[in-house]
Amino acid sequence: MSTRTLEGSTEPYPLEHWAAHAEPLAPALADAVEQALRIEAVVGSRDLDGGARLTALDGGGNHNVFGLHVADHACCLKVLRYAPRPGIDCDTVPRREVGGMCVLADRGVARCPRVIAWSLSPAWILTELLPGHHLGNTELTPAQLSDLAEATRELCAITPETAGEALWDIDWNIRFQLFDQ
Repeated sequence: MSTRTLEGSTEPYPLEHWAAHAEPLAPALADAVEQALRIEAVVGSRDLDGGARLTALDGGGNHNVFGLHVADHACCLKVLRYAPRPGIDCDTVPRREVGGMCVLADRGVARCPRVIAWSLSPAWILTELLPGHHLGNTELTPAQLSDLAEATRELCAITPETAGEALWDIDWNIRFQLFDQ
């Protein structure tokens, strides 16, 4: 597979390319994000100033993931925390996530949350909060398996040739990730 870049860009995963997906945050939502970023740990839910509510969500791995409810906005705030890994620039993770979600949104994949805003310093991503619960480490029902098969078909239809986006080299050893763990 050949690597393509955006004209004039040498930076992998350039966030400015995805700027059309970001929206100006309403003042109450921007204030709630700022408050959430100052909090070290949340267990359960916590009320914020201005009537906002922050709820810790499972499934974030190394990262902190929250439901953030402000007025009529239900968002997911992912605060990125990094375990040092040789050869991986910490800025790459939000770039890949934002870019991936924006490509999926452009392709009409409804199972992917819409990106609202993001920052590299500190690193966080704000998306719409999708309804439901994560399926990690659970026994799937026949209906969930059927939905998973449909989602897999939908994702497999997106190839480097059909993505319509610039692609960059993978910056980690994928063989190690797949076979050596």
